[in-house]
Amino acid sequence: MKYEMRKLVRQMHVKGALLLVLVLCAAWGIVSVGAYRSRAETGGTAYLKGKAAFENDRKKYAQVRGDITEEKLNEVLWDIQSCKDESAAYLKAVEQYPGIGSLLDQAYAAQDGHFTLFALESADDFYARRKPQIKLRIKTGGLHFSKRELQQIFAWDEKIQTPFQNEMADPWRNFYTSFQFAVLVNLLTAMIYGASLFSYEKSVRMHIIAGTMGRRTVGRMMAQKVKALAVLTSVQYLVSMAVLCGIYFGSCAPIAWNSQVQTLYFTSILPLCYRDVFVLGLVSGMAAVWAAAFFAAFLDAWLQKPVPALAIGAAVMFVPLVLRNFTMLPNSVMKLVQVFPVHTALLKETVNSLYLYPFPGNGLPGIYVLPVVCALLAAGLVWIAVRLAQTGIWKEGDRTGRRRREMV
Repeated sequence: MKYEMRKLVRQMHVKGALLLVLVLCAAWGIVSVGAYRSRAETGGTAYLKGKAAFENDRKKYAQVRGDITEEKLNEVLWDIQSCKDESAAYLKAVEQYPGIGSLLDQAYAAQDGHFTLFALESADDFYARRKPQIKLRIKTGGLHFSKRELQQIFAWDEKIQTPFQNEMADPWRNFYTSFQFAVLVNLLTAMIYGASLFSYEKSVRMHIIAGTMGRRTVGRMMAQKVKALAVLTSVQYLVSMAVLCGIYFGSCAPIAWNSQVQTLYFTSILPLCYRDVFVLGLVSGMAAVWAAAFFAAFLDAWLQKPVPALAIGAAVMFVPLVLRNFTMLPNSVMKLVQVFPVHTALLKETVNSLYLYPFPGNGLPGIYVLPVVCALLAAGLVWIAVRLAQTGIWKEGDRTGRRRREMV
């Protein structure tokens, strides 16, 4: 495998792509930190950015962190309603009660999105508001679920632990955007590596030598190439994610690792905290990178032409990003689209997805299904790619070798 790894890494486009991914992830981490803003003082117009903004919000949350009970929500609501007008009440909710004001908005906003704190008498039914808000989201989003599917959705909703924990969760919004960028870049470069994995021998005329080897020997060579590709893409993915996370979390930590995702995404049906989503996202991203690399390798083994293999692979891989916006498509199609490997990059959308997949009981949300689908797809593509490359390269080399022997 070391020999195949050296062959991969010494190619100029591989070196360039590897360096570019690391630089882009580091740069995106710095940009994401700088993009975070926090109002410097209540009622003021000046904003802090970057680390100063994180520290400012951390101080604000320190005053209101902890369990979000109906009693606490009512105290906050009545204090906010003591303001003279709605704009002052909104400002007070944002600045003095960060997180809580946003949750009240999400829980009680009407279909047209309008919400006024002054029209709300109490928050006694705060946690009961999740079910009607999920129904409202389904209606306004043009989604279509059967009665059984709705029952399964609400069964998952009942698994969510309450009361919620109010922690500084806002930085996760920026991180999910950064994560999306990093995964997409890794997927694209993994396909670039895979698209020339097997055709490399033909491009340097090494396939002629393969004609003098046994079929099993050629098969072992192809397997070593696949292992080298898996190691290269894994190392790149892990290092680029370590760079991104080190820069971002090094600036904003500590944040809401243990708080429920519903503090930002009120209608999510995932009974998970932000740490769980982060770990599942990393695992899914790794499996998706393997699937992308081996899909391109499969096309390369089949076509023996790197450019068409990359073009076809990229089209198939990234088309679901477009299709997922067509909500008029049948549920079966939308569910399939959302377990394509590229969907691992859209962590925010995965957290918010209401689609459930066949499994004993009430089905499984996509965040659990994605890594399994990607891993199975990668394993299947590896087997097919090795078999195709073994057969194609051995036959081509054997044919060329026979012609040369006949000429002699």
